[in-house]
Amino acid sequence: MLDKFISLNPITQTIIASTIACLMTILGSSIIYLFNNVSKKVMNILLSISAGIMLSSSIFSLLIESINEFNNNVLLVSLIIIITIIMLIIADLLTSKKTNNNLLLLVTSIILHNIPEGMAIGVAFASINNPVISAISLSLGIGIQNIPEGSAVSIPLLKSGVSKKTSFLIGVLSAIVEPISAIIGAILVTKIYNLLPIMLSIAAGAMLYVTISDLIPECINKDNRNSMSLIIIISFLIMMILEIGL
Repeated sequence: MLDKFISLNPITQTIIASTIACLMTILGSSIIYLFNNVSKKVMNILLSISAGIMLSSSIFSLLIESINEFNNNVLLVSLIIIITIIMLIIADLLTSKKTNNNLLLLVTSIILHNIPEGMAIGVAFASINNPVISAISLSLGIGIQNIPEGSAVSIPLLKSGVSKKTSFLIGVLSAIVEPISAIIGAILVTKIYNLLPIMLSIAAGAMLYVTISDLIPECINKDNRNSMSLIIIISFLIMMILEIGL
């Protein structure tokens, strides 16, 4: 099955991988039909695994590849990453100022974060020098963290009095932007190859920002710092071995 997937063209690979990542968000949203509450410990473990995978993928699938595409011009890559992160911070600040509704802010933030995640998937698969296994590992990391992310949309809505159906549908809508942005990213890279190093750098910056600013602070606290840090590091090392070894 893996060989068949590898033989597909990058756009098809992107559609399949981003759709799976989208479905995992929907899976997370559907948890409200089974439980009104999801264990915080389970959420933290999922987020920790995802953080390790995404850190590894952002470095070995995106960052190193972007440096190679820019002929080792690390200063240019660093500049693009910094600009990307600044833009994401500004987007977060603007969103915070425009609404005092915590639920609306939560949903909007997750939608905004799903866009660069989707772009990262598309760029990873469209990069002709990037092994498909690396793109798959990146998609895996994004998909895993989409499960608690979907729950993070639907559960607070349900608790606030929104019906289960509406809470679930909003979770679904938050997920749809991911495959759309993934396909756009893949098409841009395949049609305009000169965009590849820029898009790789942008995707790397976005992934690093999302992982460090959102996932790690969300899953680590003073009580579980050692255990969650260990899970993050082990997940990082496993994906590093898979990406470099394969």
